[in-house]
Amino acid sequence: MCEVVNGVSKEHKEVTENMLYPEFKGLLYGIVNGINLDHWQLKEFRELVGKEYNKDNVVRIFEMHRKAKERFARFIKETNGIDLDLNKVFVVEARRKTNFKSVDTFIQAMKNKELREKFLKTDVIQIFLGKQHYTDRWGYARVKEIMALMEGRIVELDESTLEEKVIEIDERLKGRIIFIPNFNSVEAPIIF
Repeated sequence: MCEVVNGVSKEHKEVTENMLYPEFKGLLYGIVNGINLDHWQLKEFRELVGKEYNKDNVVRIFEMHRKAKERFARFIKETNGIDLDLNKVFVVEARRKTNFKSVDTFIQAMKNKELREKFLKTDVIQIFLGKQHYTDRWGYARVKEIMALMEGRIVELDESTLEEKVIEIDERLKGRIIFIPNFNSVEAPIIF
């Protein structure tokens, strides 16, 4: 019988950390599974799948992507008052905030000064969307940590009381980490 912690078997965690990504030992909680591309692609993109890879199709893809990115940036501005830099890469994690490795890994990376510096040197804006179930204390704690990062505060959270202790301030995180708390089915098509 294998030991499972936070939904990840001990053996899987050891293989992931020791063999695949040794530089993230202790920080990586697992590997995200694949996604159903039909669900996440724009209809216009899907229509180009299998088409000839030529200049005209590449230009069409580039324009579709640019327009979609502009729509998404407008959505963020309208719903949260945040102007996104369109010259940066948007990395979006959209799902219910529950015990999940990508959120854990990102929060832990921001607490590590070396990994935070590597992130800040990139052209990436990390965007989280979702909300926790009202009975999920773990999800509520992660949302508080993400919101603190969005404000440039790196915090330790007491899991039992949910009290925050600020361990560092890094103003450079503002505008680089975004959290949309009320992700819902109306917003999903814009985001996808």
